[in-house]
Amino acid sequence: MQVLRGLCVLVLLWPAGQASLCRAAENQGGVSGEASQPAAAGVPANPHGERPAAPSGVTANSEPQHLPQPAANALPVFQQPRLRSSPLDLQAAAAIERRERLQMWLAEIAAYVYLFAFGATLGSFLNVVVYRMPRGMGLLKPASRCPWCQTPIRLSDNLPLFGWIKLRGRCRACRLPISPRYPLVEALCGILWMGLAMVELFSGGANIPGYTRPRHVGALWLMWQPHWPLLRLYVYHALLLYLLIGLALIAADGFRPPRRLWLIWLLVGIAAPMAWADLHPLLPARILGSWHAPDVARAAAGVLAGLFAGALAGGCLAPGWSERSQRGQLVLGMAGIGVYLGWQGVMGTALLVAVLTLVVRALSRRVSAARQVPSLMLAACGALVHVTCWGLLVEIPGWPGPASGPAALFGFAAVLGGSAAAARLLSGSQTAAAAPPASQGETGCAFHADLLGSYSEVAHQRSLDANSEGAAESHAPHANSPQAKRNA
Repeated sequence: MQVLRGLCVLVLLWPAGQASLCRAAENQGGVSGEASQPAAAGVPANPHGERPAAPSGVTANSEPQHLPQPAANALPVFQQPRLRSSPLDLQAAAAIERRERLQMWLAEIAAYVYLFAFGATLGSFLNVVVYRMPRGMGLLKPASRCPWCQTPIRLSDNLPLFGWIKLRGRCRACRLPISPRYPLVEALCGILWMGLAMVELFSGGANIPGYTRPRHVGALWLMWQPHWPLLRLYVYHALLLYLLIGLALIAADGFRPPRRLWLIWLLVGIAAPMAWADLHPLLPARILGSWHAPDVARAAAGVLAGLFAGALAGGCLAPGWSERSQRGQLVLGMAGIGVYLGWQGVMGTALLVAVLTLVVRALSRRVSAARQVPSLMLAACGALVHVTCWGLLVEIPGWPGPASGPAALFGFAAVLGGSAAAARLLSGSQTAAAAPPASQGETGCAFHADLLGSYSEVAHQRSLDANSEGAAESHAPHANSPQAKRNA
């Protein structure tokens, strides 16, 4: 019994005793090492802990002749070996990493799908704006209906993209064809909001020259840690392109864009930078970088510089168009782009518009529909390309960017004027001879009916008139018939 009691006490006290022995060995080894160092150098130890002076002939930096030896009675200290990772642990870590990557990939896909659906919904509303606002109709009432038979459209048939595909492009009631421009505009707006998020929002503003990228980029990081300045800039640029596309579609229908839509577009572009000055990442001039002024003053300077540069660029491009309405819409559109993007951005957009104008004028000799492309459509295309590829375009030598000064503004204006003159020479008198005589308010219907398919009643009325004329001709008596001789 006593033997068992002793064994129990030994088992309980063995870990504590082993730890105390190891601790004593460490302390004794440290003390013996300190004591052996001065002894090896031939200098007696100082009890007060001060460093003794080096003897004659031995410098402070000289190494000792004899290395200190460990104490004879010091116990060895055993270090715990490092744990090696097993293959099972490595496989588990790799599986966790793959699972995290899959989650991030699925999160980005879900964000892209959501933004596309959101943009397609806005595109469906833009169709309503383009059709009703020029005709003085309300945007909310009456409900959506077929433009031919005036039958209200079901909610299930009014879904963006899917409703048109479900009906196979025809009205459920009258079975007349529905214009394919409805799904095209919805898909365009969906791609706009999704693509701009890809190149600007989820990339940390990589398309904006000189923009300071946030620490974490991507759709998943943006969900957990929103970067509000970048979110505001993304929405600001998306509204610029979204409303500009609406104005261009109204001009393509042959109507003058309503003043209310112009005012909404310009007021958003002017008021937003006054509230958030970071919406204009590029300064109007490098000299303003050391200008200590309130954010409102800096934003106002950027808006005014962009407005002036846009109006100047539009005025230089306007001589390339023969119609007065096209020239006025181009000047106003370029001024609005300057309000949103600043003078460097609008000058880059104007260069792209000049190139597109020359291409359209060259195609107009072979494609008759190219003669009816409105100027606002080219301005919208130029702004879309410039916003998405801004960071790449500034790398081209001579392209307007952060390093450009106000003196370069007039050089770009001269280039734009030369391109407008070349476009006018390309068009010549052939455009005026080939273009049909347009009535007031219907200057662009040919383009809309030929390329995109009109959903206005103008093309439908023309088809009805053609059918009625054909029916009248078929029912008219022949010149050599007996009825015609009796009538004569």
